[in-house]
Amino acid sequence: MATLMTVYAANGDCVGRCDERCYEARELVCQCVCNGRNHGVGLQQAVKTTVERADAMIGFYVEKTALDRGGYTATVFENDVKQCRLL
Repeated sequence: MATLMTVYAANGDCVGRCDERCYEARELVCQCVCNGRNHGVGLQQAVKTTVERADAMIGFYVEKTALDRGGYTATVFENDVKQCRLL
């Protein structure tokens, strides 16, 4: 199972992610970091969308969940390499 995005709070707790449960989903409701962009589209399309739109998807998620903008870390899957960045 590939995890495409993960958001961690300042204390290190995982507060959101986008993984196989989302991009291979059959149900209609999406509550993960991608805000529905990767929901049910399959791995190949989800990777493409994540690489293109990760910052926007994570920014929206942070605002939606009221996380402190300066107090989180996001891990994004890009080109088979996980890169950590503070957003």
